[in-house]
Amino acid sequence: MLDIKFIQFLDKKFDKVLPKYTEEYNSKFNELGFNKINSDFVEFWSKYNDEIKGKLGILYPFAYEIRDFDKSLTKILRKQLNLPIQYYSLFNFENEDFLFYDKDIDNVIFIKSNNIQKFLIDNYCDKKWDTFKDFLEYHLNYKK
Repeated sequence: MLDIKFIQFLDKKFDKVLPKYTEEYNSKFNELGFNKINSDFVEFWSKYNDEIKGKLGILYPFAYEIRDFDKSLTKILRKQLNLPIQYYSLFNFENEDFLFYDKDIDNVIFIKSNNIQKFLIDNYCDKKWDTFKDFLEYHLNYKK
């Protein structure tokens, strides 16, 4: 669960999703098998579904990804690149690099476009955060 100080920071920085959409997004997350290990990820994207600008650029509103998952960038990357099923894209089509959330272990990895094959072959990444919360704090330049 995101801590109260961080939630207050997020509340000041971003608009919140309407409650009826929060319920819809939570349902979609459940359908895709997100669970307790993903609680920070689900909480964030269910409440603040907006383009999130930060150190790495703009994160695509992830809840939009899951509303029509068959048309999502994640689904396309799974087909075109054989992206492993536990990864979900946090960037959109406009970004040349890759930012993936690993649903199985709640971490985030950044891969420069020229290293995507290295990632697919041997899990190489240019940068890694142990948790989604760690990534979010870095990306948003949050000072504890």
